[in-house]
Amino acid sequence: MATRDEAIQCALAMPQVETGLAWGQTDYRVSTKVFMAFTVPDRVTLKLDQPAAEVLAATNPETYQPHRGYFGSAGWVRVRFADIGLADLQELIGQSWSNVAPRRIQASQSGVLHDVDKG
Repeated sequence: MATRDEAIQCALAMPQVETGLAWGQTDYRVSTKVFMAFTVPDRVTLKLDQPAAEVLAATNPETYQPHRGYFGSAGWVRVRFADIGLADLQELIGQSWSNVAPRRIQASQSGVLHDVDKG
């Protein structure tokens, strides 16, 4: 089981991450773009590729819940901490970061990302 604190540590280990505030909740951003937020207490919200989000939600709907409305149709998914291990959560956070980070930041940080993955 992964935890909120572990998700935060993982997010802050990603390159050029800043915290922000949206709808009264702390979120995590790269170049002003949100890649991780906590919209409900027992879950983390991440930006995945739409097809990946759909597969995860279809495979295990209790663990991976598409966000409601537009956000869900754009690939945002809520992941329940109780059902996911730390390694899987780290991978999803990395994917979420990559989905929103500008290409120039990704290119300049490729070695750093490799080191974060090795954790």
